[in-house]
Amino acid sequence: MFHIIQADFYRLFRSKGFWITEILFITTLLLGVFYGVIGNVGVHTDTKALEKLGDNGGWTGFEAITKTSDNFSNTIIFTIILVVLLIGIDLTQKLYKNSITSGISRTEFYLSKFFVLASLIILQLILTYSSFIPATLINGMGTAPKHFLSNFLITIGVQFICTLAWVSLISFVLYATNSIIAAIFTYFVGASLLGLPTAFYPDIDWLKYLNMQFYFDMVSKQDMVFKTITIALLITLLFAFSGLQVFKRKDL
Repeated sequence: MFHIIQADFYRLFRSKGFWITEILFITTLLLGVFYGVIGNVGVHTDTKALEKLGDNGGWTGFEAITKTSDNFSNTIIFTIILVVLLIGIDLTQKLYKNSITSGISRTEFYLSKFFVLASLIILQLILTYSSFIPATLINGMGTAPKHFLSNFLITIGVQFICTLAWVSLISFVLYATNSIIAAIFTYFVGASLLGLPTAFYPDIDWLKYLNMQFYFDMVSKQDMVFKTITIALLITLLFAFSGLQVFKRKDL
């Protein structure tokens, strides 16, 4: 399994698609640092959070932290592109045959992909919040929010789990359909549809967290943290397990 993980990282880092994706991602972050605007290519379901991103002028270091957090959908969509590069190409071109026929079990193959994807999520979150460095160098550090360090660590942890939930869902769609288009479609349409239950059943508080979005400002409310983590973990477990079952039944 270690060799599969190693090979996946090697293939990704030598892929033009990977570097183009990361350059575009960094560019959207730097737009905020230099001009106080966000190059938003994702689906943002929280209009209040989106309104706060429209400031003119560059961000300070701490503003970069809070405002890139409010634009969490950007991190998700660029991570999903990496999911497509890692799994989608393997499935559409049936490259997984080589590993399976060489003696690697389907479970080992699946888990190795899951580990690589989890590592890529960490990479994307590091890139997201590394905007603090150029923002501080250019516009100063600014004033830290109250309880910044603990709230920041919680935010990163919850956003990791939320991104993992989206990655599990998109991976399941890829394993089930072998379609890259279906996977991308699932995110853009799914992110919008997951907000609909709240409109029909506003009194059911748990439905507000189905979109698996989490922002820095939400940390102060413990019930939001708990409910977001619970929903995201359940979705991760459901689709990670379902994806494995689908892959086990897939023809070589």
